[in-house]
Amino acid sequence: APRTLMQCRANADRYREAFDRVPLQERPIGDQLPSPYTHTVFVDSVARFRDHMKSHGVQAEQPHRRNDANSFAADCVRELPRTRWAQEHYVALPVGEWVDVEQVISAVLNYPGTFPAEAP
Repeated sequence: APRTLMQCRANADRYREAFDRVPLQERPIGDQLPSPYTHTVFVDSVARFRDHMKSHGVQAEQPHRRNDANSFAADCVRELPRTRWAQEHYVALPVGEWVDVEQVISAVLNYPGTFPAEAP
């Protein structure tokens, strides 16, 4: 699966290159390599973005939720405004080797909504 991993990372690299107008997106930190399974972007409306992407044949989802949303962490709930904001605005794009990267890029760049410049 090293070839698969390399292709996923190449797809994510292509997204980063193409999404120059998407200020809040997944980027490597130092020498770290980002997750090879999704590429995160932040959007004005997750529901509207998801519907837009679906209409272009691309699945975009929120595969994770904050830990304190789970019942086992009920005693750990804290007011974390930036975490709440991130949960409300992030979407994961697929980067698998099966993805038509140019189709995803085209759909993202044609999204009529906005991409937040920063979290509050």
